[in-house]
Amino acid sequence: YMAITVDTARDDVVLIASSAGGVDIEETAKKHPQKIRKFYPLITLTVLYAAANFFLLLSKSIYWDSWYWLPIIESKDFDLLWQITSQGRLYTVYYLFRFLALTDNPIFAAKLLSFMSWLGTGLLIYGISRKKFSLAVNQAFFLAASVILMPLFLVKTEMSVLQYSVNNFFFFLAVFLYFAAEKAVPKFIKYSGYLMAWILFFLSFFTNSLLVFYLGFLAVGLIFSRQENGGQPPLPFLY
Repeated sequence: YMAITVDTARDDVVLIASSAGGVDIEETAKKHPQKIRKFYPLITLTVLYAAANFFLLLSKSIYWDSWYWLPIIESKDFDLLWQITSQGRLYTVYYLFRFLALTDNPIFAAKLLSFMSWLGTGLLIYGISRKKFSLAVNQAFFLAASVILMPLFLVKTEMSVLQYSVNNFFFFLAVFLYFAAEKAVPKFIKYSGYLMAWILFFLSFFTNSLLVFYLGFLAVGLIFSRQENGGQPPLPFLY
């Protein structure tokens, strides 16, 4: 038996699993609580995402443009790779594939990296929603689950979406680090966090469309900074 529900005692989303079956799950909980395992939001999000996307890692490719990259990566023809990517200024693609070529199976490594990038993005969105926006657990969970389970990209494990996947992860990691640095007391940790956030923001801009997301981050940051400073001009944030 497996189900996702709300733990009203903790006001938390929980994944319940039991080998005893679910027909009399309430009785099982009372008489044999040791037969029920509970997993809370981060693990639940991971299980849901893996169930939806893991087996796609075993496919060769689905998108046409992934088949286009396949023979180039398998043959490690980096001269041809540079000619193609430099024409479209896809430098992220080139350097990612050069890095992944260091592994024994660069095709699987690329798919796995894309897979893990989207999972990391979902977990970061959950953390940001809870820590910065103070959303309820079920609201933060729904938001994160929507991002990692809804088909923004039909397949999140493809080589052709690798650059978007990685840059997307960098962007939300930068947002998370920035908001975490805001709460840090030691100045070294605070400004180190800011620096790491700006570096990751810069790296994420290799995909130009993320600049639109950055404007959203600035707008949200300005609103919260103004509220936290009692309506005063948010000069620290602007700086």
